[in-house]
Amino acid sequence: MAIKEGNASIPSQTFIWLGETLHREKTQALHNPRSADSYTLSNEVKNDKPWGFVILFAFILHIALYIIYPYIKRWREKQELAYIQSEEGRFKSLLDACEEGDVNTLYDNFYFWLQVSSPKLSRLGFRGIEEVQPSFLKSLRELETLLSSQQKTFDTIAFISELKQLRKTLLKAQEDNNKVYQKI
Repeated sequence: MAIKEGNASIPSQTFIWLGETLHREKTQALHNPRSADSYTLSNEVKNDKPWGFVILFAFILHIALYIIYPYIKRWREKQELAYIQSEEGRFKSLLDACEEGDVNTLYDNFYFWLQVSSPKLSRLGFRGIEEVQPSFLKSLRELETLLSSQQKTFDTIAFISELKQLRKTLLKAQEDNNKVYQKI
């Protein structure tokens, strides 16, 4: 029994008694640094408290992610849209269209890429491309024939090869133009 206020501790104790069988039971140690009226469990039992902090942290993190997720999603969609509209993204779409084999999609994606890569050249059409890269003439003629008829033969490997060469040429020309503007 506590006589005055202050720190109070009750150590763990073991009780043994005999009924029909021998019983042995150990009590938990109790400690209260403030008052003798309300005891708290000792450090042996308090080790479970960090789980409460872990659960609380996980809950707060979950709520924060729930709130932030729409902003992250919008940012990611903007990044994807910027990539799709970039020269590299449009070129990838063009290569995908070549592999699919749909001629109309291929033609559309060819001009979408060309408009980003070289707007001046896209206005000149196939004739302008032939002036820049004469070796592309055969593949462009095949594409033109395929667009106007139901012919199914198209050498996509040669077309892709010429397309990659044209891209290198256009990127180099664009790089050279940027160097000229930097000097000015």
